Amino acid sequence: EITEHKTKPKPLYTEATLLSAMENAGKDVEDAESKKAMAECGIGTPATRANIIETLILRDYIRRNKKAIIPTEKGLAVYEIVKDKKIANAEMTGSWELALAAIEAGQMPAEKFAQGINSYVGTICEELLALAPQVQKSYPTYHCPKCGNESVGIYTKVAKCRHEGCDFHIFREVCGMLLTEDNIRDLITTGRTPVLKGLTSKAGKKFNARLVLNGDYTTSFEFESHKGKQ
Repeated sequence: EITEHKTKPKPLYTEATLLSAMENAGKDVEDAESKKAMAECGIGTPATRANIIETLILRDYIRRNKKAIIPTEKGLAVYEIVKDKKIANAEMTGSWELALAAIEAGQMPAEKFAQGINSYVGTICEELLALAPQVQKSYPTYHCPKCGNESVGIYTKVAKCRHEGCDFHIFREVCGMLLTEDNIRDLITTGRTPVLKGLTSKAGKKFNARLVLNGDYTTSFEFESHKGKQ
């Protein structure tokens, strides 16, 4: 009897499941010794894993979409290029853990491990520099809400209109947070960002809020509790 079944895609990572995947990154490693070495370490440490995720968000490789963590176009482009490289292989972490264990047991000179790391770093830097032209980000342009021309470009520190005579701009750093490309797009096209979490006030206090584009093309905060602007 022939039966029909549909495959389901794996669910999107949430921050909790991504942290768990980083902690248990060695489960898919084929080499038995490397797998054993990674069983106690995974990717990062309990103290650094959350910061790794925040750094990837800050550098626009991934973004939050409600509870899910999803890759950006930039993140997908980099993944396609490095996915077959050793730098993207969790087994590399396992091999380093084995080497460190051997050093601790007096079975390997630390200098030999350091030489291997230096050689590897030199090789991977050459590979990545050769690939650099492929990963140069070509940011799209957006319609300027002020002058109406498709001329808003995104730069490292600012998004601004390039049309002569138009002064529309949005600084990307807001209360200690760098707005991602998706944040800028949402602000320009819909007038507001999703809730930005972990903003820092002048008093050093953390808060969450949306960034809203006002009628005079300035920005202000909108708080979910009372929808008030500040």
